[in-house]
Amino acid sequence: MSVFRKLMKHEKFQPLRFVFIGGLATLVHILVAAILIFSFPLLHVYLINITAFLFAFMFSFLGHQYITFQKEGSIVKFLGMSLLGFLLNNIILTLGLLFSLPDFYALVIATMCVPLLTYVVSKNLIFKGSANG
Repeated sequence: MSVFRKLMKHEKFQPLRFVFIGGLATLVHILVAAILIFSFPLLHVYLINITAFLFAFMFSFLGHQYITFQKEGSIVKFLGMSLLGFLLNNIILTLGLLFSLPDFYALVIATMCVPLLTYVVSKNLIFKGSANG
């Protein structure tokens, strides 16, 4: 069995797959935010953050369902967990702005702080369905 297949199938590599998909979702969030911040400088940073979050949310859900956990997941539960993570993200963003960080730096820091919580909740509460197959 190739190394790639082992990474894709074996449960002990699930945290690595989570980091990979979560990292890509975070990159989607940051790239969408960067495009919007630099293309539409008059848009409010919270509107930009919401838009970037929605793109990253869909990427994350599908990636975790088909690659990380390889099980059916509840998009409703994932949305609930993601919204709580997004609330935490916005609290951190607000703190960054209060400390006079530039919008983009505050947004990047806020976006990078939530993944561990997401993994624990996703593994134990969201992706418990039958295996994809």
